[in-house]
Amino acid sequence: MPPRATGGNMDLRHLVPRSTLYLPVEVEGALFFADDGHGAQGDGEVCITGLETGVSGTLRLSVDRRKKVSEPEFVTFRPLNVDAGAAGDYGTTAAGPDLFECRSARGTRARTCASASSRAGRRGRSKCRKPSWPHWSPATR
Repeated sequence: MPPRATGGNMDLRHLVPRSTLYLPVEVEGALFFADDGHGAQGDGEVCITGLETGVSGTLRLSVDRRKKVSEPEFVTFRPLNVDAGAAGDYGTTAAGPDLFECRSARGTRARTCASASSRAGRRGRSKCRKPSWPHWSPATR
């Protein structure tokens, strides 16, 4: 099953403890499901290969009606690029019917908006306004 704009089978190795994932809710009474754990994973489902394993964890779910996004976005406390030397990053994904669409306009728009939002957020305001999203944060010990 390919990932969609609402999430699903995203297989993001960057979603680690203390990360926050924002997902759009498209229907009233929507449900949440987490499964398909990996001991190791490339950058998303498009990489195809992951080391399947059983996992357990605690997730916190909430609805943030102020957060407006149209595709999965996440905040992680590890840098997305190990060479960047940053303490953490704001990431986004691009979901579409095929890889070419994701790499083109939709992916570029998502990266541009996330970049602008991240820079603006550091100054206390956001320039990217996007449906209500629940977000999950893996619980920390």
